[in-house]
Amino acid sequence: MNSINLFPVETLQTLDTNKKNVRVSIDSYNSYVKISDGSNELNIIIDSEIMQAEILKNVLNMNFEYSEAKKRFLKQLFKNTVEQVNRLKDTEKEELATYFVNNINTSEVKK
Repeated sequence: MNSINLFPVETLQTLDTNKKNVRVSIDSYNSYVKISDGSNELNIIIDSEIMQAEILKNVLNMNFEYSEAKKRFLKQLFKNTVEQVNRLKDTEKEELATYFVNNINTSEVKK
């Protein structure tokens, strides 16, 4: 594996990932962005806590009001989150369920 030092960068460089295979991992052991065109691959290793914080910040900054694609993303994110919460211990699940019920802004959720 070749390593390159990208910093300090003299100019801004953009990598267009359209029609490329992009893979992102943010588990607790290894976070990375991998971009491949089939014969070449760029692997960027990122601190897991930084990656997770950036993802949370980006979700909070997204405007879901006018974009059906973003609404679908939010719904899928919520479903995946519920699936992960259901794998937690009962006390942790109860804490998160209570937080959700107490903080969701709708008249349909019964407290």
